[in-house]
Amino acid sequence: MRIIRLTYLVEHTNVGRVRRFYVSARFRRKGIGKRLLKEIIHYAGNYYNTLALYTDTDEATLFYERTGFKCIHNQHKITHEYKLKNVH
Repeated sequence: MRIIRLTYLVEHTNVGRVRRFYVSARFRRKGIGKRLLKEIIHYAGNYYNTLALYTDTDEATLFYERTGFKCIHNQHKITHEYKLKNVH
């Protein structure tokens, strides 16, 4: 049984990329994804200036925006970014 999946953070200059992050449907709405994403943000602050991701669903868009990611436009395969405060 898979509860969550996170592939990795990918370095591209000073931008970390969140890819393939999801919580299985039956475990959603329990705060698991939010807690994990907050840990990723905290960890990434040691290495990157920004986190970026791509999503194409309304549900994920709402999730990321509630967590502090901002919608961006005119970027290939990037729909949201999060400016990190604890820059290395």
